[in-house]
Order: sequence, then C-alpha cells, then structure tokens
Amino acid sequence: VIIKFQISSDSLLQRWIDLYTKDKLFNPSRGKNAMKQGRKTSQTERLEIVEYTLEHQLNYQEASTKYHVSYDQIYSWVHKYKTQGAAGLEDRRGKKPADKPNKTKAEKAKAESAAKDARIKYLEAEVGLLKKFNEIQRRRT
Repeated sequence: VIIKFQISSDSLLQRWIDLYTKDKLFNPSRGKNAMKQGRKTSQTERLEIVEYTLEHQLNYQEASTKYHVSYDQIYSWVHKYKTQGAAGLEDRRGKKPADKPNKTKAEKAKAESAAKDARIKYLEAEVGLLKKFNEIQRRRT
C-alpha cells in the first residue's frame, strides 16, 4: 500500500488507519438509528406514530427519532395500516388465529378427513419403526 500510493512512511499510514477507526468513520451502524433493543408500544401509540408518519409525507427517519422506535418497525406498521387499517397494528404475538366460526359441513368433513389421514400416517410410521426395532433386537440375540 505504501509503495502503490507513494506514502512517505509506514508510521504515517498507521496514524491514518488509527484516525479512521477512532473517528467513527469505520462505524458499521453509522447513519442508522441505534435501536438494537426494541421497546414496547401500545396499539394506540403505534397508531399515533403511523398517523404522524403519514402526516409528514412518510418521513420514517423523523418519526423514528421523535418516538425512539426503529425505522424498519415504523415502515412495517405503516404498511400494515395501509393494508389492514388500525386492526393491523394489533399485537397478535402468542395468540392462535381464530378459526372460522361458520364452517360449512363440507369444510368440517374435509378438516376431519385430513386430521384422520395425518393420524393414520403417523401410526403407520410408528408401526414401521417398532418392526425395525424388533428386528434389530432379534439380530442381537
């Protein structure tokens, strides 16, 4: 590097490298909002953040700085709000999706049939495994 770029000494190159790494020029998260740890937000707060972002011409960075939430999270909320409305901002973690309450008889029969088929397949695999296990036991004796 010293020869290629005609640098006068190796100590000068070392000083440049030290300055570069210490001066935050080499910081990989530079320019990004340092939101490594997320924070909990309520549905009303998420709605407020989304409305603020929409009112300010989708300025995600400004909203991120103001509300201390990551840029990506705000982007996701705005997308959900546009497609699903305020219900899209609801926190559904740990909740099973609700079954359709009004299933037709055909849908119920199809679901039961699929469950029975899965159970039969599981039992057949179990029987096959037990047969192999018994065969291996017989070979050892």
